[in-house]
Amino acid sequence: MSLANQISDDAARLRRELFDLKAALRSRPLIARALGLLQGRYDLADDMAFTLMRDSAQRHNLKLSTLASALLAAKPPASRDWFPGRIRRLTPKVSYLSERQTNRTAVLSAFLNAVLATMDSDVGDLQLLDPLTGALQLEQHRGLSVEFVDFFATVTDGDTACSAALRRRRRVVVTDVAKDPIFAGTTSGEVVLDAGVHSVQSTPLVLPGGRCMAMVSTHYARKGRALTGAEGVQLDKLALETALWLDWHQRTVVLDALERVHQEALRSR
Repeated sequence: MSLANQISDDAARLRRELFDLKAALRSRPLIARALGLLQGRYDLADDMAFTLMRDSAQRHNLKLSTLASALLAAKPPASRDWFPGRIRRLTPKVSYLSERQTNRTAVLSAFLNAVLATMDSDVGDLQLLDPLTGALQLEQHRGLSVEFVDFFATVTDGDTACSAALRRRRRVVVTDVAKDPIFAGTTSGEVVLDAGVHSVQSTPLVLPGGRCMAMVSTHYARKGRALTGAEGVQLDKLALETALWLDWHQRTVVLDALERVHQEALRSR
């Protein structure tokens, strides 16, 4: 490997580590709320509540913040089984992986790579819709500046292509960030332009019933970048199958993790 490639790889690794560290800091209040709920619901000590959440998250390959958000959003258990009568579905297969996969990080990383290849872009991001707050949380990104990532780490209803796509439940294409009404005269528009982005598309990952699971965006340095018909068809295919996979993951893996926390907490009383 050349020195230039080594430096590039090291810089990318450091950016990922910084992103993960900042995400962990942002999630601390959420995790603290979940721990408080567990302590009150099951009369647990602080360390026991944390141990139960940590062990269940690790066992099911979940981020602690993902489990915390799900715990706070779920209805309280009404019986010894938290989710009785659940129908377990087979793990969905996605076209961009050769085998069925249950690890969310691996699936979403492969999905974003497939979208970037489809859209002929080196720059893009994937946001997940937080079921607790309704905000878009930046989950993965490629080729974006630290300033861009920090600004768009959490997106609520604002002046962005992704928030517009979330409201409309359909793709939003901006071919000139400087002039488009979504961005013109806004702070978000300035951040996007400062990152060297002049065109962007945001596509929601929507289930057949209309529920949005996530958002994927690709970014371009040149103005006027629109989708071809073939790109739109392929992007919609990737988005739908990933939305279905995320729905399965929430209804299966995440609920399994919550059920384990519930059962272990009852045994710890």
